[in-house]
Amino acid sequence: MISSFLGIAALPSYVAAQTADSPLMGGADGSESLPAIPYDSDSDGETGPQKLDSEAAFHSMCGLTRGLANAVDMHYSMWNQSIESTNDHNCTLAIEMIYIARQHIKDALTQIHQNFTANHKSNPDDSQGNKAAWVAEAVSIAASYATASTHITGGVFNKKGKCLPHELRLLFMVTQRRARNLALSELKQLWLEFQGTPRDAKISASNWINEALSLFDSDARTMQSLIETRGQPEGPIYLYDDNTNDGVMNVMEGLRQDSFEDWPMDKPVLKGILKYGTKSDDSIADFGAGSGFVTRWFNKTALVHGQAFDAIPGIHMSSAGAVQFANLTAPQFLQRFDWVTAFHVLDVIPEDSRQTFLENVGRHAKEGAVLTWLSGNAPVAEDLIVEWTGLQVDRKLTTYLRMVSDMYGNGIIALRRDENTSPWKSDAGHQAANIMQATKDKVEFDRREEEACGTTRHLESTIYRGHDLEMLEEIAGPRECCARCWTYGGCKYWTYSAHDKSCYLKSWKDKIMEGKEGFTSGHYWVHGDPYDERNADTEL
Repeated sequence: MISSFLGIAALPSYVAAQTADSPLMGGADGSESLPAIPYDSDSDGETGPQKLDSEAAFHSMCGLTRGLANAVDMHYSMWNQSIESTNDHNCTLAIEMIYIARQHIKDALTQIHQNFTANHKSNPDDSQGNKAAWVAEAVSIAASYATASTHITGGVFNKKGKCLPHELRLLFMVTQRRARNLALSELKQLWLEFQGTPRDAKISASNWINEALSLFDSDARTMQSLIETRGQPEGPIYLYDDNTNDGVMNVMEGLRQDSFEDWPMDKPVLKGILKYGTKSDDSIADFGAGSGFVTRWFNKTALVHGQAFDAIPGIHMSSAGAVQFANLTAPQFLQRFDWVTAFHVLDVIPEDSRQTFLENVGRHAKEGAVLTWLSGNAPVAEDLIVEWTGLQVDRKLTTYLRMVSDMYGNGIIALRRDENTSPWKSDAGHQAANIMQATKDKVEFDRREEEACGTTRHLESTIYRGHDLEMLEEIAGPRECCARCWTYGGCKYWTYSAHDKSCYLKSWKDKIMEGKEGFTSGHYWVHGDPYDERNADTEL
């Protein structure tokens, strides 16, 4: 009586009914039940099955197998009916159906948890396993609920993809990330069942049910909050792309790769960097680090100190602080490091941003850098890499890394600083350059900010609801809120509240609420922006 969140499932009550009432098994149709296969000693004194009618035994096994298959077919049919029922639903009803279904799953898991706790108190541990059946049954039922919910939600996503805004998809991606760990925990619980250790299986089952309930409870509460702040969807809600136009990885792709440890990591190259590049206790910055998978590997060696940077929106939060946000296609003046690495970055960022990126690499690398790409030919000529980074090619290290690489082959270049031709600037020089660049950037920013966020484009007493990317506090006014939207990847709309100086950055808008004193909303604009709702052909 074991089912699985992974779908390795048998549904006990239905299977029992199918096998008990089957004509092949006897029971409901009045036929005689087939006898069990007795065991006895054979002529040599060894224990073995008696020779019974092989056809009867075969029919018995067929009945059990048919019951299992029928159980799967029945539940697949019910799942399909649930999914098909959304065909006539508008987007709001479809999303509310998903929410109500998940709320029901949470309620069912709550009841299972309560029953499990009561049984745990009334059934003492039995080292022989005689009383462990109720433990397996509780996990079986709970896992079946979780499986059904996950697959039905996935089916609705396929049917009603246009209904699902970015934040709702992101919620389910985060839920799936937790569900991965839940599936592994269930495998552990099944292992303990098969192993014949009921006391450990009972503890593991209790932990699994608690975690499943926690997941669906937090999921239901978060989804309720999203539903309360959205109306009927409108406009282009979501279009998946591995990388955005500026080369930044899609946040959901980042979550997927991190959840399944699917980052492209060439360990022989990393080991080569440690062996022939860095020294003990050197610092390494990984630019375009994703969730920081490479940096974690470096830090686990305890030979170097790594820090990760990426421009994925919200990466600092989604990585629990392991990765710092940094747009490396714009001039940056971070702390400086002995080495800088950038794996599969140079070939995905826009061509007109590569010089700035390479200047950032050279500005922050005291000793050297390693760059890789997957596209075969170098995305930037070697002489330009040298010119823009201010570093020289380390032929010996480059040759070695290319030789041992499992992934990049010739798409690797190792660089070192030559103090004779490109001396390292002092900290004071670095700081002065930082101030000079900041002044230059501010002039350009002010010009573009005026174009994008001029007050003529603000809608007073208006709220845009739904599709929040982030809420910012202590924002001086609507114009600053718009400017934050302009510099935030994926933001197109914004709403500012003068009541608490908060700014809501949005990927889209679902509902416009007018007559709301103290609120200002808008859509940042640049000439030629295809998202502009006004006259995009009008010159500023």
